[in-house]
Amino acid sequence: MNTARLFAFHLVMTLLPPTRCFPLKRLLLRWCGAEVGTNVRIASSARFYLTGRLVIGDDTWIGHDVLIAGGSADVSSVKGSTSLRACH
Repeated sequence: MNTARLFAFHLVMTLLPPTRCFPLKRLLLRWCGAEVGTNVRIASSARFYLTGRLVIGDDTWIGHDVLIAGGSADVSSVKGSTSLRACH
């Protein structure tokens, strides 16, 4: 993930309503380098701190105050998963 873009992503997220604008949030996260599936919903308070690869599967909800921290590890979720897993 591009850390400079991820910083800009977090700034924009503070301006967006918590549970609206999901297509824009998906677009911004893809812009940062994440692979984001269809119908992914991300709450504006979610935070992503990683430099490795982020893959979010289809129909996944990332709720309020979620922190995804992976360092340089690859992090992914499967379709509709309620949890994320680190991939080595």
